[in-house]
Amino acid sequence: MFCLSFFSFSPLLFVFFLKKNCNNAERSRESKRKTSVKLESLNPTWNETFAYSNMTAAELSARTLSVCVFERDLFADKVFLGEALVSLSGDLTAGVTTWHKLKAKST
Repeated sequence: MFCLSFFSFSPLLFVFFLKKNCNNAERSRESKRKTSVKLESLNPTWNETFAYSNMTAAELSARTLSVCVFERDLFADKVFLGEALVSLSGDLTAGVTTWHKLKAKST
């Protein structure tokens, strides 16, 4: 679950499942997932599940999630707000909430 606390009307997330040393070439349709748009939400919360099949624990720990935040705009397609890269190494079953600062899109 990702929680964002900034002024935004209709945010949505794009999630990419990347290898550790990622680049934009790996941001393929196969690895891309999209959340629902949170209409007119100043404090959006997503509690959505995405499935990636046929992954072992070792393969999973060698991956990174790229979480890109956009605002849906009435006059433009989407406005990029930032990206957080989330490492999947470590204990993902602990249920610990971790905050990540948004940065400019990685290259």
